[in-house]
Amino acid sequence: MKTGLALLLSTCLALAAFQRAAAGPPESPKLLTPKPVETPEIDPHRFRLYKTQNMSTMLLLDSRTGRLWQAHFSIGDSSMRIVLPVSTRVLADGPDGRFSLLMSDNIWNGVLVDTKDGRLWQCQFSMDEKRRFCEPIDTDSKE
Repeated sequence: MKTGLALLLSTCLALAAFQRAAAGPPESPKLLTPKPVETPEIDPHRFRLYKTQNMSTMLLLDSRTGRLWQAHFSIGDSSMRIVLPVSTRVLADGPDGRFSLLMSDNIWNGVLVDTKDGRLWQCQFSMDEKRRFCEPIDTDSKE
């Protein structure tokens, strides 16, 4: 029994040595070249369309400059298919995706954010020109 185990063990060792010899010399470890990390764009599109709670109104944002329009559409009355300015003031000239809009629970309001410096604006849309605006929200500490 001991002789059989010794024979089996020596055969396994001989096969392992033969296999290593047949494979050639061990390869030296390959050095990995680091690849630069690609930073994805926030949003590659300049113009973004945002849904509102009003089923016939959407907001069109120029994500590069912060300009905002109200796009009103209608199934039947073509005279109601119009685009109205909410704010055409250029707030900054950054890359596409610099500005983003977050709609609030209020059906007529949203918050415009400059994703580069954190400035905020309250934006209100309406069919009435006097009620459409984007006004800065003071983000300075009042302590």
